[in-house]
Amino acid sequence: MKIAQDDEGREAVLELMEQAEVMVHHSMRENGAITPTLLIHGVNGNGMYCPDEMAGADSKDRFVDKARLICVAEGADATVFISEAWLRTVKEDAKPLDLSIPPSQAPDRVEIVMVMGETREAHFQKLLPILRTGEGKFMGFGEIRELGEAEKVEGRFANFVPPRAPDEKTRMLAKEALYAIGFTTVEKKKQQGRGRAIY
Repeated sequence: MKIAQDDEGREAVLELMEQAEVMVHHSMRENGAITPTLLIHGVNGNGMYCPDEMAGADSKDRFVDKARLICVAEGADATVFISEAWLRTVKEDAKPLDLSIPPSQAPDRVEIVMVMGETREAHFQKLLPILRTGEGKFMGFGEIRELGEAEKVEGRFANFVPPRAPDEKTRMLAKEALYAIGFTTVEKKKQQGRGRAIY
């Protein structure tokens, strides 16, 4: 993973990626699944946001809207999004993918955990293929794929980090908007000067 030396979120995103992989391995071993989670590094340290639900398109859109508002409130310069997903890939000498079929309904789908990191300067992804027994129990991960760095990524679960660092007034307005819709922070006990809020 290459990140520009002058990217202000460089060290933070590397730390969040390591934290994310530990969380993924632990949760999959213990529960066979992982809750969609956004890890955030902001002006006051690290935090995380887990949605109440992600069952349909509306709840996914609500998660994204709130997550972006949280990132403004926290002055985020680095985030990592973790989620299970279905993946389809084009195989060699195969026909192009039929995009009319959602990955979740495709017979050749592959179950993965995606770990998507971003800073203001770069986006990158790591895909962890899930291996399960015939009964559906988690066995481990297949060959992990780390995708190259991209300057721009489109999609619902991308571009959480504000394009410019928000000033104090903008951050406070975002916090007030979060409080208005019932969001509050739960402060974590600080360890070695780190730790932050969980939304």
